[in-house]
Amino acid sequence: MRRLGLLSAAVLCLAAYGVAFAEPDPWPDYSSHTENVYYIGILPANSSGTIWDYFMSIDSGASDPVHGAVQGVKALAVYPNGGDPEPQLDGWTGYAVNIREGWNDNGGWQAQRAFGYLTGSPQCYILRGQTNEFIGAAEYPQGYAPPDQRFLVHLVYADSYTGWARPAIVPEPGLSLLLLTGAIPLTRLLSRKPRA
Repeated sequence: MRRLGLLSAAVLCLAAYGVAFAEPDPWPDYSSHTENVYYIGILPANSSGTIWDYFMSIDSGASDPVHGAVQGVKALAVYPNGGDPEPQLDGWTGYAVNIREGWNDNGGWQAQRAFGYLTGSPQCYILRGQTNEFIGAAEYPQGYAPPDQRFLVHLVYADSYTGWARPAIVPEPGLSLLLLTGAIPLTRLLSRKPRA
């Protein structure tokens, strides 16, 4: 009887370990995650006619009022058509041209809506204060330009809570570097009035 109890406890511990450290279920429905995390910026950069590179930056003070400091980001989901299905990409396999070391595509393109990159190792998370970190590159079919790219990031917080949220989308490389490094505060840029 005691042996059965120990075996049951061991099975429960292993199950709990698996839940606590399981990779996120890629890729979630974009519309079901509405929390915005403006302290994380994603820069989609068209490096050639069909290849898009994805970069991530996290503010050094990134924190949530409920869950505390951001420990890191362990996944990036890319929605080429704003989260809506994209029939033109059915059967497409170019989402993993290049991927950050320690990350993978976890099955890639799913349900004609999303693809992405993730890591199961905390040593490979994107951390607070890291800027313009390459995550992955995708090659879209010839003649196709993603109409409305949107993103979700999977965050890990100080209290061990994890969840998906919408990062800021950085508009262009020149402006992004200035914004993400803090050289131009975003509030100053948004408050600027056009000249008469």
